[in-house]
Amino acid sequence: MAEAKNNTAEEVKVSESEQPQYITLTENVEGGDNIVKHYAIADMSDEAKILFDRQVLEQDNKTKLINSFNLQLDNQNRILNSLVDDLRKVLPAEVDLPTNESKDANEETSTEEKANSEEKGDKKAN
Repeated sequence: MAEAKNNTAEEVKVSESEQPQYITLTENVEGGDNIVKHYAIADMSDEAKILFDRQVLEQDNKTKLINSFNLQLDNQNRILNSLVDDLRKVLPAEVDLPTNESKDANEETSTEEKANSEEKGDKKAN
């Protein structure tokens, strides 16, 4: 059987005014299938109830952290976009960069010039 990952738990309420009577555990298994299991809270041991309450608390904390981070990320993106817009307003005229062909031609010329100057240096030394 494939190993379960990303387990989640949730409470199932019978009505809004009542305490939850069941919890549902969903296990995401490699291969895309989810395993869903239901448990009666009344049948749970005290330890299971404490662990479940802690899991719910930690899941809430995780959700709050993600929401806070997403808000900060959105704010940072707005700041960056604004700065780029401001930068575009004050930049000088755009220039065309040399193409790769002209770079290659310049490099070949430099290499040839370098080789010629080295040959001349060798002839003078002899």
